[in-house]
Amino acid sequence: MSTNNRRVFLKMSAKLATSFVLFNPFKNLIRQVEPIFPCWESLIDYARWCPNVHNLQPHKIKIISETEADLYYDSERLLPIGDPDCVFVTVAMGIFIEHLSIAASAYDVKVELIKVYDPISIQSIGYTCFAKLKMLSAFQSEELSPSLILERRTSRGHYNCHSLDANLLTKIRNEAQKYGHDFFHSNDKKVIDFIVKLNQQTLFDDLSSPSNRKELDHLFRYNEQEASMKKDGLWARCMGFPGLLMKSVFRNPEAWETGVKKVMLANYYKDSFKG
Repeated sequence: MSTNNRRVFLKMSAKLATSFVLFNPFKNLIRQVEPIFPCWESLIDYARWCPNVHNLQPHKIKIISETEADLYYDSERLLPIGDPDCVFVTVAMGIFIEHLSIAASAYDVKVELIKVYDPISIQSIGYTCFAKLKMLSAFQSEELSPSLILERRTSRGHYNCHSLDANLLTKIRNEAQKYGHDFFHSNDKKVIDFIVKLNQQTLFDDLSSPSNRKELDHLFRYNEQEASMKKDGLWARCMGFPGLLMKSVFRNPEAWETGVKKVMLANYYKDSFKG
């Protein structure tokens, strides 16, 4: 092909391409499938209800753009004694990200962790940047509805004596296997009694450790006024304990470590597992 012919061919190709873009009948259809990204605030309004360690709510969001945000944690909301390696709080951050993504699914969008800056550390000071998040188009539908996030509740109420439905247990097992995990459950009375006794022992272990006791005391909300004002931590009512009793146990532990009071406290705590 000569140089002149090649130039004519390229000009004609350019004109055809321009015409296709301008008059393409599918152009509007293509535009319609472009994702409409929700605002980060609307996603956070769902994700803030996610479960986290002792209801500490360590997560903070800094919005960078329509589709990007940085995830921070508050060093004042870590557990240096109970979680020195920040394992539990790291899991909690992952749960928060997943809840953001479930909320975004209503818009055919997902939220993904793009980058982790540094591991969470109890040595950090103030708000510390943990990870970068990004909204992306979701090509697979989300099985969970965002409304379920608002319906979920953490309960420390009495059990109702009914075993879990076998179909539900199968679903949980299948979900665990999907991600390479094993799910175990038991209705064996000996196993259940052992776990309840272990919980009793853990309570007194916490009381006998000044550092553990101080850390937990900082998290407890002993009355409705504290719970309403701070909106975090562990409210005595949700723990199934009278606030005055819980406050006395954690601030005057020596009165509950021996004798009749210790037996009374152990039995009272055990009763919270009845059902």
